Amino acid sequence: NLVTVANIGEVVIRGHVGVGPKVTGKITILRTSDERTGEEVKGKLVVIPYCNQSFLPILQEASGIILQNAMDDTASEKTAHLIAKTFEIPCITRADGALHLLSEGEEMTLHPQKGLIYRGTEESFSCPSFSL
Repeated sequence: NLVTVANIGEVVIRGHVGVGPKVTGKITILRTSDERTGEEVKGKLVVIPYCNQSFLPILQEASGIILQNAMDDTASEKTAHLIAKTFEIPCITRADGALHLLSEGEEMTLHPQKGLIYRGTEESFSCPSFSL
């Protein structure tokens, strides 16, 4: 029998299961849609408190979307998911505490299928296999 131990690192945020593949990148935090340009967020994991069409030019350049929205803010969720699916960008929603727990420039991995954000990259984790 072969047993594989998977260590995904320190889970920082648990959100709702999202869309898209797992992605690693540096965090950038936007509180409004006019703080940065699409070019400034290109390839980054963008953390936002709400989502509407004004974020479209920025988010389409991001490598991932992390939405910290209130439970009753379904409009933001729908918009974020639509942008994510249209531009094939990984996304999670209801990422409680993301604006406070994540830091600008910090390297994180976004795992939408599990609704998780964890520190570092997969390559930095040890995943040993051994036979029984």
